[in-house]
Amino acid sequence: MENHWVQIRSGRSNTKMVGMARANYPQLPVFPTAGVIKLPSTILRTLIAKTIFAISNEESRYTLNGALMVLKPESIIMVATDGHRLAAHRELDREVCRCFRRDEDPGPKKAMAEINTLLQGIDDASIEFAKDDSTLFSASGRAC
Repeated sequence: MENHWVQIRSGRSNTKMVGMARANYPQLPVFPTAGVIKLPSTILRTLIAKTIFAISNEESRYTLNGALMVLKPESIIMVATDGHRLAAHRELDREVCRCFRRDEDPGPKKAMAEINTLLQGIDDASIEFAKDDSTLFSASGRAC
């Protein structure tokens, strides 16, 4: 509607809400095409399940609110700690690991939990990761 108003009608309900101009919203970043890493969902799900319990929930300890995933040609390792517990899990899959070339940055616990939820029931897909200067991207649904 005019002046960015939105009207929603459903059944007998009729609601009007004030909106904002499209220009006021930040532009969504584009998934990078360079430096994409593909990881089978089964391996990623296992790594998260074996380490997420050791990630701190305390907001004041933000340096411990993530996990480190290290990708090497011979293995994939995920490590997490909350200052009291330490969890580490290593996957040895040479077919998967041969395409990895670099280490990845820590990811926050909420993002890992969300990815883990999205991975439930997905056994044959791969998860693609890429990053730019300020964003870590993930996408699924493409073959590895």
